[in-house]
Amino acid sequence: MAKARRELQTRLKLVDVVLEVIDARIPDTSRHPRLVVSGRPLPRVLLLSKADLADAAATREWLEYFRAQGWPALAGDLRSGAWVARARRLLQETASPKRPGVVRVLVAGLPNVGKSTAINSLAGRSKARTGATAGVTRSLQWLSGGPGLQLLDSPGVLWPERTTGLAAVYLAATGTVPETAYDPLEAAKELLALLIERFPERVAARYGSELLADTDPLAYVGRRRGCLLPGGGVDLERAAAVVLGDFREGRLGRLTLEQPPSGEAAGEDRAGGEVPAREAGESPGAGEG
Repeated sequence: MAKARRELQTRLKLVDVVLEVIDARIPDTSRHPRLVVSGRPLPRVLLLSKADLADAAATREWLEYFRAQGWPALAGDLRSGAWVARARRLLQETASPKRPGVVRVLVAGLPNVGKSTAINSLAGRSKARTGATAGVTRSLQWLSGGPGLQLLDSPGVLWPERTTGLAAVYLAATGTVPETAYDPLEAAKELLALLIERFPERVAARYGSELLADTDPLAYVGRRRGCLLPGGGVDLERAAAVVLGDFREGRLGRLTLEQPPSGEAAGEDRAGGEVPAREAGESPGAGEG
């Protein structure tokens, strides 16, 4: 992590704007907690990925919240490409310093939030090198993001702040962390309990209303889905895979696990300290992709 942090700081010095990719289902937990520890304030555009899996109304609320904090933001299904033109425009409008020619963009985000998909979409899936760039080592690859944009990837690192408590459950549920980093059985139990509490109608529609009163919901899912061991016992590991897969693939419906903060908390950027005031003339952001 220390190496990745140093590498991130090096790359921040080379760019004019950051495109921060976050998961629309967990917009707070999937923020990059150490992104703005740079020698100069860098403008950011927030891209809420996987919006097709998130609740549409909640995504609109998050977009409004981020824009009110001074962060231009947009959302979309990154596989569709419908967001690309808006993202390019926002990056060019938000970049600092505003100068003619090429705008250099660092694409940042936690692992598996859609960063690679965003880069490939902006680059037209060509992944072609743009040639030598002053001040950039040969180990860094700049990609064309369309007219006037150059893209630079950043190291995807999961910071310790995001690996405990409810945040850890969110990251496991969305697949942001690899299964080698957590116990899928425990993650599925925690996720199922959370879904029963917050979205009982969705859970009942998927698995049956009897689950809501069952003392062992995961075992109930296993029996309902035929996840059985020889002799008739429930294969809880298979049942856990069913629950996690159903959530990640949207088979429980479009769900958002976090809501925007309100009150005093809305005056802070919870992932990076205080929020700088929006500069005069800065674009407030685009709509959903």
